[in-house]
Amino acid sequence: MGFGGLAHRHIAETAVRGMNGNRYASRKFLLALMFALALIAGLFTGHISGGEFISGMTIITGLYAAADVTQDQLSMRAPARSPEPPALGIG
Repeated sequence: MGFGGLAHRHIAETAVRGMNGNRYASRKFLLALMFALALIAGLFTGHISGGEFISGMTIITGLYAAADVTQDQLSMRAPARSPEPPALGIG
């Protein structure tokens, strides 16, 4: 399966799950989805050709994947937060 097929499967799985507090209800996913929908609308209205659509979708999914990997790597490096604030006082 090519990169485009993975992107379409990813978007379809996300649409089925919905936005119930998972990682797909993020600004980066919503931005990627918005630009993908804009490309689809441009394709069907004749403003862009098929090659431009494929290039645009490749760029969008590549940027989303890179941002997701970066976010995952940064979250693994972050120190664990304590569930309660530190006590203010002596000790």
